[in-house]
Amino acid sequence: MQWPWRMIDRIPRVLVEWYGPWKIYRIEDPHRRVRFRFGEGFIWTVPPDGVWDATVLAAIPQPPTRVPEGLVPITRAYRLVPPDLPFKRPHTLEFRPSRDIRSRPAGIFLFHPQKHTWLFNGRMPDAPFRMDMYQPVEVLIAEDRAPPRILRPGSPDWRWRELDRLRIPVREVGLGLREDRIRLHWDGQPVPADTVEYDPDWEAIVYRPTSPPDPGWHTVDLWIEDWAGLSASARLRIRVLRE
Repeated sequence: MQWPWRMIDRIPRVLVEWYGPWKIYRIEDPHRRVRFRFGEGFIWTVPPDGVWDATVLAAIPQPPTRVPEGLVPITRAYRLVPPDLPFKRPHTLEFRPSRDIRSRPAGIFLFHPQKHTWLFNGRMPDAPFRMDMYQPVEVLIAEDRAPPRILRPGSPDWRWRELDRLRIPVREVGLGLREDRIRLHWDGQPVPADTVEYDPDWEAIVYRPTSPPDPGWHTVDLWIEDWAGLSASARLRIRVLRE
């Protein structure tokens, strides 16, 4: 779906009828800076020399698909096209939230085509939200009503000599976890805050004890909270193996 600007009138009518009213932007002079407004408060800014040649850009509203349970769309999803066009220079996508949206635990989410899901890109502040784009994206503003979840490790065994940290998998699909609201107790005793952190690459709470833990069974109590104020807690039994 990549059209030169001269072919804009040849876009199949069935696409327009299927997707409904959508914004079409002609860029005849790629050396000029242009700004486009669409949807419920989005602003798409193309810098000078932001595209390689004269072209057509579009923001197509569509029903959001594969939205994780607990995320409530506030705006329609917008697919920015053409999807396979890398920008010559980064574009800026801005969202100016209304007073109602500013009062809600909302964030901006981008659809990841390889993972087939929406990924959190930033919390909605009082000021306009801005992000750089290096190619067209699919974007959605949604409210976070999904509490985080603490998952059980595949095995209760922790071979401390092989790995000096304990990973407890968690699932957070909304605005992200608050690092300052993570608490872990080991056998009923709180551990130092600087020994516990959230690792987004592993999607896990990581505990690094300052000294080797005793072999045998232990009880771990974990509390977490996300930026929407939603929380979760769990009690786990972990067996430390020192061989």
